[in-house]
Amino acid sequence: MGYKKRHLKYIDRGRIIFLGCVLHLIVIAFCALYIIRRSKDSLMDVEIDSDLSLDEMKTLEAFERTRSEREGKYRFHVEVVSWSPRIFILRDFLSYDECQNVIQYSRSSMSSKKTKWKDRGVWMDFPWYRERVAAATQLPVINQELGYVTSHAKGEGHRDAHVDFFKPTKHDRRLNNRIITFTTFLNHVTPKQGGQIVFPRINNLTIQPRQGDALFFYNTSPSGHLDPMTEHQTKSIIVGSQWSITTWVHQSK
Repeated sequence: MGYKKRHLKYIDRGRIIFLGCVLHLIVIAFCALYIIRRSKDSLMDVEIDSDLSLDEMKTLEAFERTRSEREGKYRFHVEVVSWSPRIFILRDFLSYDECQNVIQYSRSSMSSKKTKWKDRGVWMDFPWYRERVAAATQLPVINQELGYVTSHAKGEGHRDAHVDFFKPTKHDRRLNNRIITFTTFLNHVTPKQGGQIVFPRINNLTIQPRQGDALFFYNTSPSGHLDPMTEHQTKSIIVGSQWSITTWVHQSK
């Protein structure tokens, strides 16, 4: 009788140890899944190559550095288009309603003013939009120019290859230059409709406008030098129309 009690006691103790081990393994599994998920969400969902240079890592670290401040307010899905020059696309930077809001107010301003510019552009100030650009570029709002909204119809919108930075003169080497170009597409344009942005010095890299997406590129190299590789051009609209808003960000206020 005493043998059976001792035997059952050992069995119960073994079960407890077994259950403890199982629970321990479950906890470890959940922790591992959490770490993997956080790793995938890191760097603001930036899609990157596995082999990055030091300058490229610094760029991604800059995105990550202020992520905790933006968490819950802004969430950007960034796609790396090029590392040299540094070109990114922020998917769904604006919602459909936000795009329509910008178009509506800009159209009213365009109709109320006379312009000689063929692209029918108008300077607009949307504080909420400028704040979001500041969050994406990690530079203060005061460094930005006002948003320049353009509306291109059939046969319009063509611009020859150009750079957005100002070329310093011999007398003004410390010019407060445009270091970032930030363009948000306000309506969707198919390849057959035209309106693409092309970088001829990067094997004719072509960006197709997609509503709500933002094209974001640095006009300078990581070392701070003006980068002629950012030379770009826009193609004419063949069918329909195209709307966009561009903000240029300076190195200081």
